[in-house]
Amino acid sequence: MSCFQNIKLFLLFFIGVSWSTNAQIQWVQIQDTVYQVQKGKNTIQLQFSITEGYHIQANTGVLDWISPSALNMETKNPLANVSMYFPKPHEISLIGIKEPLQVFSETLIVQLEFYIAEIPKDSIPWKGTLSYQACDNKQCYYPRTLSFMLQLDPN
Repeated sequence: MSCFQNIKLFLLFFIGVSWSTNAQIQWVQIQDTVYQVQKGKNTIQLQFSITEGYHIQANTGVLDWISPSALNMETKNPLANVSMYFPKPHEISLIGIKEPLQVFSETLIVQLEFYIAEIPKDSIPWKGTLSYQACDNKQCYYPRTLSFMLQLDPN
């Protein structure tokens, strides 16, 4: 094998390792996952921690080439009338982009409201995902999905 082929193989290997390592990074973590619930209307706040030095795109009002953040909660009995409310994002400006970006930084708190007709004896596991695209002050990364499980415990 020629020296050029060896260098080419090394670069392909290095790019592959860098990409696969970067593909595993999560820039967002959920804080609490256990909540007390009662019969009737319930409100809980999901708190997501965003890694320092990064931001994630807002859920609305993002540029065409950016993936908005989205929270998806599994439809689950006995939960009904599920509504979610994101906070107001803040704006940042990046060099080379004319329009400011709508983003969340540091902490993202999403409020969930739902109704429970009857409380079961055992806790209710509730699956969710947060899809987001993280950026730092130099670049944006491929979108990620953070899967999580909430435990709704009866009072």
